[in-house]
Amino acid sequence: MTREELIARISEAYETYRRLPDPDRRYRVTSMSTWPLYVRDAMEAYGYGDVSVKLAAPSPAAIDRADELLGWMAEHLVHYPIGAKLLWLTYGRGLTMAQCCVFLRKTRGFRRSQAFEKRKAALDKLLFGINAHVSAS
Repeated sequence: MTREELIARISEAYETYRRLPDPDRRYRVTSMSTWPLYVRDAMEAYGYGDVSVKLAAPSPAAIDRADELLGWMAEHLVHYPIGAKLLWLTYGRGLTMAQCCVFLRKTRGFRRSQAFEKRKAALDKLLFGINAHVSAS
């Protein structure tokens, strides 16, 4: 597996998990009042407002690939937790490194100046582990 294939697989896994239904949805409290909804202007009356579209369910093969990737990450990135988070947030979610630094600023052992090196080390370790696992099979 090459570096580009692994990055594409991380992105696909993030999108796959994003499209799965949320099992904890029933426990979340809504922030709306109990009043019925009413039309506030003509844009809402005729359906010209924003439309919310539900994401399509992922295929079983995509779920299997995503589970396989997370298994590899759990197996090979045990000692690289910050690097694993950076991989998931940058390559999966699509955040910039500055946004990841803001998100991880309270993480113990996280230094903003070393973020690129930690991500590269985690990606190299994961790629080496996957290739060793595939060649042994």
